[in-house]
Amino acid sequence: KLYDSTHFKKCGHCIEKHIEAPDFFIGLSIEELKGKIYGWEIDSVEDDNIHFIKEINTFCPEHFIIGVEDGNIAIFKYSENGEKILKEVTDIDINVLTPEDQAFLTGGIVTDTEDDMERRMSL
Repeated sequence: KLYDSTHFKKCGHCIEKHIEAPDFFIGLSIEELKGKIYGWEIDSVEDDNIHFIKEINTFCPEHFIIGVEDGNIAIFKYSENGEKILKEVTDIDINVLTPEDQAFLTGGIVTDTEDDMERRMSL
């Protein structure tokens, strides 16, 4: 059985999953397996269980990021692979904000929940 753990450095969260072993993994040595798993490291091998680990320098999919897209306030999330995904562009032009708030927003405001994101958007 294969297990993978993705650790997200910016928030400290971890997503762990059990995955089915592809047929081409069967019968490979640990060294051969290491050559087939780009971006992952083997964390441990116990009996028939192999645990892979990967660290990503981003936030996990549980967080929302309030930022800027095309001059408007926008909402982003991250995928399990650490890809930033645009979820929504609002009709709020960032030019209505102070220069300080614009700079802060351009850097991105991370929220832990959708409720927190909505509360910050309503301020």
